[in-house]
Amino acid sequence: MPRIYLKKVILSKQVRRADFLRFMPARQKKELLKQASGLRGKRVAHINAVADGGGVAEILASLIPYLRSLGVESDWYSIILMSAKNFSK
Repeated sequence: MPRIYLKKVILSKQVRRADFLRFMPARQKKELLKQASGLRGKRVAHINAVADGGGVAEILASLIPYLRSLGVESDWYSIILMSAKNFSK
């Protein structure tokens, strides 16, 4: 039976909150910051089948730096399948 592992995807991209909040209308900015504050102290884990290629991977590579800039602890993990024979030695 295959074993399933999660491998953390390391993102080096960083976003400064001020760089994108300045383009938002005041009301939307206030609502975004309010919503983000509700996630402070919690960790959001995004789990995806692959770390690169595909639409979800592209979205997560951009989304997670924005979440982190808002103070939301956010990590991404890809699924690794290993067959049982890899552990028989």
